[in-house]
Amino acid sequence: MAIAAKTTSLDLKKLANSITLGLLLGLIFYTIGKLIIYIPSGLIGEQLLFFGSFVGSVLNLDFSRGLLISLYIIGFVGFVLGFSLAWFKGVSIIS
Repeated sequence: MAIAAKTTSLDLKKLANSITLGLLLGLIFYTIGKLIIYIPSGLIGEQLLFFGSFVGSVLNLDFSRGLLISLYIIGFVGFVLGFSLAWFKGVSIIS
């Protein structure tokens, strides 16, 4: 019984670590994407603006909402990356 409780607590700690790292990387990716849009950055900024206009046209939205959704997509990619690093590779930020 104690072994099962110990395993469950380790899994919850691993889950909390994965979610925390995922949220942290998601926020970082979102912020970097926002900075790239507002600071003239050449080719990367143009590609991000193109991606925002593409998302807006696919979802039948105006450009600014398409750009916002594309930033959310970038943040979600960061979340998935951070979650995967913590869950599968054992990267730990919670001691």
